[in-house]
Amino acid sequence: MQQHDIFQLQAVQKIVKKIQTLIYDETWDLHDLEEKMRQHLLSLGEVLLTEALARLDEELRSSRCQECGGRIHIRKRSRGLTTLVGSVRFTRSQGSCQSCGRGVYWLDRELGIEPYRGLSHGMKAL
Repeated sequence: MQQHDIFQLQAVQKIVKKIQTLIYDETWDLHDLEEKMRQHLLSLGEVLLTEALARLDEELRSSRCQECGGRIHIRKRSRGLTTLVGSVRFTRSQGSCQSCGRGVYWLDRELGIEPYRGLSHGMKAL
């Protein structure tokens, strides 16, 4: 198991433990319970979405340019996005062709994430 996977698993376990504590807490103020539950579930969604984006980014990466077949230089870039589950910060691959100079963010292209726009499709639809 990779270090990144261990971190994600620990984060999920921590959130689940907080939710379990809420369920078995002797304080039963419904509004308070709902709000805390919502916050923890959103936190869980952020963790899981970040993990899903990282895995998809790995799958989409390519070592050859789609235009000219040249070698791609890959570097990691950080990106923030406001989504329906909250604000997520993730790292995605940026490719630059060493022959033709064409650049690409595979994850952004696949998911339709617009450059310099910080909203997911779900947030734009609201």
